Amino acid sequence: MTTATLFPNAPDVSAQDYCVFGLATCFVKEDNEYHQTEVIEPIPSAALEAILKGIPTSYHLVCAKSLGEIFGGELIEKPAEFPEDAKF
Repeated sequence: MTTATLFPNAPDVSAQDYCVFGLATCFVKEDNEYHQTEVIEPIPSAALEAILKGIPTSYHLVCAKSLGEIFGGELIEKPAEFPEDAKF
């Protein structure tokens, strides 16, 4: 019996595995000006540890989602918990 993998190059990762995603404020330089933007990104374990210890980080929102919820189809699905204008 074969199982479909979510990522062909990472067969040990399944759609049921969870990842912690955060909403961070980042700055993008365009035309010699900096613009504030909200970015959704996976949170590395070191940053998650800092968040759990109450150490300030650039993340304002944190949520755990299964990889299948984010990478289930052809496009990356933005979770409803994140603002509409946030980008991956």
